[in-house]
Amino acid sequence: MDFKEVFQKEHVTRKFTNRKVPENAIAEIIKKAQQSPSLLNSQPWGA
Repeated sequence: MDFKEVFQKEHVTRKFTNRKVPENAIAEIIKKAQQSPSLLNSQPWGA
């Protein structure tokens, strides 16, 4: 995916449901986010 495609596929979520997110899904999302790059490798979540 190139830069142009990123902007073409961008969308805004304007409405949410009341459906609960499973705890294990939240834990997996947090785990993946902690493995993602941060500004200047600052990793503010580890502070």
